[in-house]
Amino acid sequence: MKRPVGVLIIGILGIIGAVLGILGSLAVLGVGGLAGATGAGAIGAGIVVIGVIYLIISVLLLIFAISFLGLKPWAWWGMLVMLAISIVWAIIGMAVNGFSASSLIGIIVDALIIAYLYSKSVKEAFFGPQAPTM
Repeated sequence: MKRPVGVLIIGILGIIGAVLGILGSLAVLGVGGLAGATGAGAIGAGIVVIGVIYLIISVLLLIFAISFLGLKPWAWWGMLVMLAISIVWAIIGMAVNGFSASSLIGIIVDALIIAYLYSKSVKEAFFGPQAPTM
């Protein structure tokens, strides 16, 4: 089946976001290492842990986004999980740091992408004519 244009756009944006996330997480790891080297060991260790978590998430996103472009069924599920995590993370961020219009916009965009992933044409592209009803 032909890849829907929306899948192409989501996949490309996912790749761009993942690459930027990897670069950002490497910068965070560097800051954590620098903090540790200057005597702020506990703070540096905490920053390194955050950097490692973001690096893992970014690498997973890159794998899912590339495979998403290849219409792999498991990548459809992976992107769905990544979008759900993004929504939960944004809600937690707003609960901790207060309301943020950019977080709300991110939640809305993620929810719209999830709705798009559940559209019949997208599910058929990933799962064939016997696409599961969800």
